Order: sequence, then structure tokens, then C-alpha cells
Amino acid sequence: MQIFLLMAWQKRLVWVTGLLFTLSSIHAQGGNPFELSPRLAREAQATPATGAASLGSARTDNPFELQPRLNPDQLQITSRAPSVRSNPFDLAPRQPDRNITVLSSPPRSPVLQEGEAANDGDTAQPATGWLLVGMIGLLSLTAVFYILFQGLYRKAYRAMWSDNMMSQLYRERSSGQLGSFILTYLLFLLSAAFFLTLAAQKLGYKLSPGTHYSYLLVFGALTAVFLAKHLVLAILGYVFPVGNEARRYSFSIMVFAIVLGPVLALASLAVAYTSPQLQFPFIYLTGGIVLAAYFIRSVRGLFIANRLVRSYFFHFLLYLCAIEIIPLLWMYKLVFST
Repeated sequence: MQIFLLMAWQKRLVWVTGLLFTLSSIHAQGGNPFELSPRLAREAQATPATGAASLGSARTDNPFELQPRLNPDQLQITSRAPSVRSNPFDLAPRQPDRNITVLSSPPRSPVLQEGEAANDGDTAQPATGWLLVGMIGLLSLTAVFYILFQGLYRKAYRAMWSDNMMSQLYRERSSGQLGSFILTYLLFLLSAAFFLTLAAQKLGYKLSPGTHYSYLLVFGALTAVFLAKHLVLAILGYVFPVGNEARRYSFSIMVFAIVLGPVLALASLAVAYTSPQLQFPFIYLTGGIVLAAYFIRSVRGLFIANRLVRSYFFHFLLYLCAIEIIPLLWMYKLVFST
């Protein structure tokens, strides 16, 4: 019986202790430092209908509180025109005071087509690919031929001014050294065609749609002209009793061409890669050298045919017009009329 009474008193003691603990926690709730207290005064909380006036009157000591700079009574709402925003990365800025004209067609590219002349008088540069390859090939061939046939070039240059050296070279050619003469003669044709093609482009003349086709056209025309000269001289020497003079004059044409081969190769290099201010002087200077060589060769031809001028004066004039003058006029028309 005493045991049951003791257990009952223990239960009552537990209930009383729990009740006291609960009452003490409720009393300490008012001093909780983590309690979220309202920032506004009780007057502002009590009269929320006053609006902005109560907000302006309420002040706190919080340094981070955002306070209005103006009195709510001084605020005036004005209509503001929409501002024009311009994107700095916009390709066409939207500016109302600027009129942007849209082109109906794209402007013409300043890059000229191959062989096309500019409006201000400048001419288009030739194509870089064929020019580089052709110039390297021509200069390499010139260097190789000059190394292999250096003695021939020296004798040919001396033969331009000496009749004895011309006779010595003629005997060497007749003795079986025709191969070196033909190779160096071919170098002259390649160099002359290259120079004439570049000169025509610098002067603004278009021989064909492609530059390499222009070079092949000029090379074919030069080859045809010189082959026609040698063929006509061979026919004249076979038909008329002027075989020796015709062969010597034909050989003099070859000798002068051999000397001009390296000169035209170097002139082509100068015309292709010098500044535009020096290109035309190089063209005219090279043309003057070629005309001087042609004049010297014509004088040498007169000395070769000295005994035939009086006897066959008409035939001499016929040859001069048909072989020397007409090919020059034909080449001039071919270049400057296209």
C-alpha cells in the first residue's frame, strides 16, 4: 500500500516540475535576442492607412536603412519621353536624326581583275602565281645557260662590233656547234615574250583573258616572225646567187638575239618587281636598248650586202619591207590594237 502512495506522489511531483518549467520559459520569451521585432513604430503599425506620410515620419537607427531623399509631398510624377538606346555593338545604330541609305547593289570591289586597267590610269598587276613561277624558271634557265655557254655569250657580244669575230662564230656554227646556238636563241625568244607580256600589262593592254595565254600568244608570234625571217632568207639564198650573204645575215640575226636574251630576262625581273614609279622607265630603257641593237644589226646587214645593193636594189627594198618592217608593224598592231 505504501508503494502505491509513493508512486502517486512521484507522478504529482513530475507534473508540478513540468508545469513550473513551462511557466518559466513563457516568461523568458519576452527577452529573446533572436526574436524578429518589427522595424516600424507602433503608431505606424497601428495606422497603415496613412501611407507615405507615416513612412516619412518613421525613423530608425539602422545605418543600412534606405531612406527617401525627398519628402513625399515634394514628389511630382512627370511623363518622360522614351529614351533612344543605342547599342555600341550594333552594326547600324538606331539614331532618329541620322538617315541611313541602303545601297541597292554592293559597291564595286577595289581589287582589279587580271589585266583590267584602273580608272585613274593605273594598271592591274599581273597574276602572282604564274609571274613567280615564270620568273624563277626564266632566271634559272638564264643562269644555267650563262654558266654552260659563257664563252659563246662573250664571243657573241664581241661579234656585234667586230666582223672578224662574227666570221669566227660563223665557222664554229658550221663546224657542228649548232646546238648551243639554238638553245641560247630559244632563251631569247622566252625572255622577249616574257618582257613583252609584262610591258603590255603595265601599259594597260589585254592580249587574252589569261596572262599565261597572253604569254603563249606572244611567244608563238615571236617564234613565227623569226622563223619566217630565216625561212625567207634561206629561200632567197637558194633561188638567187646570194647564198653566202643570206646565210651570214641570217646568222647575224641569231647572234644579236643571243646577246639580248639575258638582257631581256633581267629587264623582265626589273619590270615585275620594282616600284610603279620605276616600271615605265625600265620599259622604255629596255625598248631603247632593243632598238639600238636592231639599228646596229641593220647596219651590219648593209655591210654584208654591200655588193648586192646596187645590182639588186629593188630586191633589197622588197626584202627590207617584207621581212624587217612588216613583222614590226604586225607585232605593233597585235599588241596595241587588242
